[in-house]
Amino acid sequence: MLGTGIPSAIGAKLGAPDREVVCVTGDGAAGFHFMEMQCAARDRIKVTVIVFAEGSWTMEEPNERLLYGRTFGTTMGTVRWDRVGEGLGCSAWYVDRIDDIKAALAQAKACDGAAVVCVKSDRDANLLLPQDMIARFFEVYQGPLA
Repeated sequence: MLGTGIPSAIGAKLGAPDREVVCVTGDGAAGFHFMEMQCAARDRIKVTVIVFAEGSWTMEEPNERLLYGRTFGTTMGTVRWDRVGEGLGCSAWYVDRIDDIKAALAQAKACDGAAVVCVKSDRDANLLLPQDMIARFFEVYQGPLA
């Protein structure tokens, strides 16, 4: 169900309008349905989407290396999801320092409608997973390892 976080968050907010709804997604997954943020902005649906932007399909890299010995098509380049969100009518913030996350999230929570917080994240750091977590990752993709 890759990429369904944003439309699911909008649906969750419509189903429970009194609850705070926050979608946390990576930039690869956001690319599937980010245009739904225009619906949220247009219809004043107060949902916050946090996009971790590292410019890569990082989750796919270990799988491709295991299966093919290399990666292909995993680099996306820089996408400023905050600017895309602004273009769709959302309030938006860009965070490239960990010290600024708390303020951006508070401002997103305080705004009246749809909000996007683009957090610049580190692809290489996301690839530094402990071996037991990597084994679990492959088990999810390919079934039990034993």
